[in-house]
Amino acid sequence: MGKTNITVTGVTMMNMNVGMDMYSDYWVCDGGYDCWYGEDEDYCYWCDYDEYQCWDGTCIPDYWVCDGGYDCWYGEDEDYCYWCDYDEYQCWDGTCIYGSWECDGIADCWYGEDEHNCGWCDYDEYQCWDGTCIYGSWECDGIADCWYGEDEDNCGWCDYDEYQCWDGTCIYGSWECDGIADCWYGEDEDNCGWCDYDEYECWDGTCIPDYWVCDGGYDCWYGEDEDYCYWCDYDEYECWDGTCIPDYWVCDGGYDCWYGEDEDYCYWCDYDEYQCWDGTCIPDYWVCDGGYDCWYGEDEDYCDWCDYDEYQCWDGTCISVWNVCNGYDDCWYGEDE
Repeated sequence: MGKTNITVTGVTMMNMNVGMDMYSDYWVCDGGYDCWYGEDEDYCYWCDYDEYQCWDGTCIPDYWVCDGGYDCWYGEDEDYCYWCDYDEYQCWDGTCIYGSWECDGIADCWYGEDEHNCGWCDYDEYQCWDGTCIYGSWECDGIADCWYGEDEDNCGWCDYDEYQCWDGTCIYGSWECDGIADCWYGEDEDNCGWCDYDEYECWDGTCIPDYWVCDGGYDCWYGEDEDYCYWCDYDEYECWDGTCIPDYWVCDGGYDCWYGEDEDYCYWCDYDEYQCWDGTCIPDYWVCDGGYDCWYGEDEDYCDWCDYDEYQCWDGTCISVWNVCNGYDDCWYGEDE
């Protein structure tokens, strides 16, 4: 405490004891009591268990911390994020790649930032995010030449009453969300809310019934209603209508899918061959010979093994050991002789 003179509404007040401890703004609501009475932590709204609290009290998702993007005002969510080794490069999403992969001409990070600012391109060229060099004159020419189309970003081609497509094309503003896809990728019909609650909206704005999604038929123009439809297990075959059947039903001679596609492109075996479930052809005499020659081993299923005093023919038939090498072909293929 120290004595000082302060002026309040023009009146000088002498010999007042004023304690004024000054701290940085970012100590407020940081979880630590830095003021004598702890008022720097008053009225602080603490974040949920899965959130990170910035110095100014803002709450952000935990997974935004050390993701390469500054989400807090002071950027403290990216402080002390040294995940990668000294000889590695850290991508914006925290992934570590070999340091030698930086500026090698191949985008290894998700956003391609390992190829940014590498100085690969000539002075009259434009460098795309993935490191590709294009002619400088191709920037803002209305055609997206970079993979992500960034050469057409922030070009300001379109008028105030127009809509700019991802490839830089300008269309009438009234064409946005009019039910017709006028942009190449159909983005002028995205997020328009045309479809009902039980419908799926295609990229071009078309509405289809929900139950058409992942039914095995391409109902949207770009087929996106069948993307990411992994219904069947690793040992199953998915029919066009989404039905799952066992792998070994494929090319088994029976139509198990509605459209029969499980029997398409099947190479049938010759009369003296056995066809495995996966379509492979093996000689008949490999069936029930004690060795698994088909991938699933079905060539050894339902084999009636012979007794100790019998000889088993290639086709599974059992004959007496006394009939082996007796001068007569007792097995179908004569292998007993």
